Amino acid sequence: MTTRYFVAVAYLWLLMTLGLVTSSCGGATLLSATAADKSVSPQARALDDAASALLKQNKAKEALPKAQEAVRLAPTSAEAQKNLALSLCELHRYDEALTSGREAVRLQTDFDQAHHVLGKILYGLGQYQDSIGAYKEAIRLNTHYGAAYFNLALAYDKLNEMSAAVEAIKHAIRLEPQEASYPATLARLLKYTEHTKNPATRLAPPEVEPKTDAHANYKYGAQVRDYLYHEEFDALDRIADAARSSKERVGGGAWKLQLFYQGLKFPDDLNESSEGAWKYHLGKLEKWIAQNPTSITARVGLAAAYLEYGWQARGGGYANTISRDGVRLFAARMARSAAILAEARSLKVECPHAYAVMLYIAIGQGWDANSFDRLFDAATKLEPLYYNYYELKAMYLMPRWNGRPGDWERFADASSMVVGGTEGSIIYYKIAAYVARIQVQDVKGGRFF
Repeated sequence: MTTRYFVAVAYLWLLMTLGLVTSSCGGATLLSATAADKSVSPQARALDDAASALLKQNKAKEALPKAQEAVRLAPTSAEAQKNLALSLCELHRYDEALTSGREAVRLQTDFDQAHHVLGKILYGLGQYQDSIGAYKEAIRLNTHYGAAYFNLALAYDKLNEMSAAVEAIKHAIRLEPQEASYPATLARLLKYTEHTKNPATRLAPPEVEPKTDAHANYKYGAQVRDYLYHEEFDALDRIADAARSSKERVGGGAWKLQLFYQGLKFPDDLNESSEGAWKYHLGKLEKWIAQNPTSITARVGLAAAYLEYGWQARGGGYANTISRDGVRLFAARMARSAAILAEARSLKVECPHAYAVMLYIAIGQGWDANSFDRLFDAATKLEPLYYNYYELKAMYLMPRWNGRPGDWERFADASSMVVGGTEGSIIYYKIAAYVARIQVQDVKGGRFF
């Protein structure tokens, strides 16, 4: 080793001792924000340290009150504002996080971590181009910031700028080779990059391996969503057509077709998605319809997404807890979903999942029992063993909706007897498990739905 190397190490040690340089989750940071602001009180400094430690342990909920108190005591501390922004961002409270994120950058323009956190917030808001700018600034300030390169790759991916995404993730891997998720992300990006170069090659359909992976069903939906976001519309049509015609089931008896639509119903983070993420998601589905106007799958997927978009606006509380805006948006999005399904009927192609979406709309719109039963009968006439129909009718018969105590249980018994055999037993299990999940969610979240 050279004398120059040891001099450099000694100099770096001296800077760290003086508090002018500190480590960060993305490599060495240029200047500690706390060290930069000598006016921060010992109490605020201790709260900042505690919030930072909790955030490194992925405990944003516990970090939030400490970060809030630190900001109250030291509102001009960039470190405190950054910790508050990151806590709110990790809790998916992006609109609130944006204020503190911008304030942290304003207070200390050369604070690399603050720019990185601002990029994460903008990404969460669906402002992907702006997030790229924030990540690039973090990297300009700290060229060894592996996490910033990784998140830059994800933002480029959202905009389908695949070459830039691949280059960014390769930088991240060089800087942080120990990060297990980086190579998998690179492999995923390269798949689409190669397909773009050679469109004649067909992308392999997503796979479900429930016997070896407890999260297989969720991962399958995530892969479907990934195909949507990369605008692989022809591949999606082929995959759905095959699942419809084969009536393939996966572990636990679930229809592969239902899992497919799970990937089209929501943006990345389900109920935590921002308005920007929803607009991005719906925009991709609408582009699919524009490019493949005869696709039944695209229309059913868009209807399913508008349905869930409506439930997000409503929220999961009792009716008297829903805001006027929530009620208005819920009704408008339910109506939009129903209209899309009505348009889909003109295609003269039947999709079993279209009835599942319509049954869910009927619950939300409060259909009377006779109308709901006619819809259910039409659905089961098309496909008697599409289990989601039975789950949704059981939900309709719960006392909170349109039933009386014992109604859904009697329906489960009757359905099991009518279908009979193993399939009848599976339907009984599916109904009971579905209702149980709703009830467990109520206990955990104190929610009506």
